[in-house]
Amino acid sequence: MNLQQAAERAVVGGLLNEPARYDEVASWLEATDFDGVAEFQAFGAITRLRRRAADISAETVEAEVREDVSPGTQVADAAHLVSVMQETPEASRVAVYGRMVLEMSIRRRVSTEAIGLRQRAEKADTTNELNLVFAHVDSLRRGVEDLHKRETEAARSHSVAPAVLEGLTTLTRFPRYEHSIVERDAILALVDHPAAIGNVAKWLRSGDFGDEEAGSLFGELVVLHDAGNPVDRITLAWRAAKVGIEGPISDGLVARPVAPTVGRAELVARRVLEQSVKSAVIATSEELERAADDPSLNTTSHAYARLNALWPQQRRLVKARVSLAE
Repeated sequence: MNLQQAAERAVVGGLLNEPARYDEVASWLEATDFDGVAEFQAFGAITRLRRRAADISAETVEAEVREDVSPGTQVADAAHLVSVMQETPEASRVAVYGRMVLEMSIRRRVSTEAIGLRQRAEKADTTNELNLVFAHVDSLRRGVEDLHKRETEAARSHSVAPAVLEGLTTLTRFPRYEHSIVERDAILALVDHPAAIGNVAKWLRSGDFGDEEAGSLFGELVVLHDAGNPVDRITLAWRAAKVGIEGPISDGLVARPVAPTVGRAELVARRVLEQSVKSAVIATSEELERAADDPSLNTTSHAYARLNALWPQQRRLVKARVSLAE
């Protein structure tokens, strides 16, 4: 038996021994917080019996479970219930054990939602698809708020929303080869169509580039544009050499004559932004999983802060769409 099982059994056993203790957990503990099937069945039965003001005992709970579940699926039988009653260390500590159950439930839920968020983000490539992911992010954020309310009610602090955490560390982004190709194309497209730089700079950042060289070159393109200096492949190569930017993109600017890129530079640049936003959501989902496994962190506060930190990304997607429509 692990700690989670012990805590869940202690809640059920404590309530069977002292049913009046149910009022101490009624407003913040739910049957779905129990991972064990028997404990889930038993707590649900206790809740229904309590709401009907019916007697609570191993026999009545067993009968209630039998009425509620499909034949052959009952785990919380009388023998099991009597066993947990005998195992419970102290019935008066039902609320203490209940808070343990709730915290472990929150961690499981956040971990499960994080996995789902990553799966959604992995399938999203376009702005429209990413906007659907952000609709899920908003739903997840509101779910975290609800979990936090129950958590603070259990602690009797009654906070409406998790505290805003300051100084969040920057999440690590691991570049993908296919992203690097798009980033290189975006740099070349902007060099060949410098009139687009001012518009793109309103919603694209150097940090959106997973490739360090491409991000640095984009920053230099913005500097050249804002200073009113001429922008072409030679002037960018000169600027890169001056500030110490090295790599295949810089080398290729003047290595041999290259035909100008064809197509709207803003569209290629938006692909960089879409890749960056997708990577940010994936990195956030991985961080939520990590936080859910770290008992030293408050899961709801950490998850809430990380999910809120994603919204500036979504706003830049909107800016890019508006600018491309103009």
